[in-house]
Amino acid sequence: MEKAKCSHRRTHNHPRHTTQADFEKFQQIWMHYDNDATTYISSTQLIKLVQSIEEPWGYGKGYHATKRELKDRIESLKLPM
Repeated sequence: MEKAKCSHRRTHNHPRHTTQADFEKFQQIWMHYDNDATTYISSTQLIKLVQSIEEPWGYGKGYHATKRELKDRIESLKLPM
């Protein structure tokens, strides 16, 4: 299974500026999926992360993204695979 590595690389595909609080929230949610602090999660976990986290990283719980939207958002994050 393909795994994604946590990287705090800002992308320019998002409509608003990424704040320090955004990075901290991303890190907190990432840690939920990466209990052993390996800096890697599975592609299935990454899809769940992007669905659950709010903008600018994902869609949040208030919107159910399609598989295509999730794939596009993951690609826009430019995470090392």
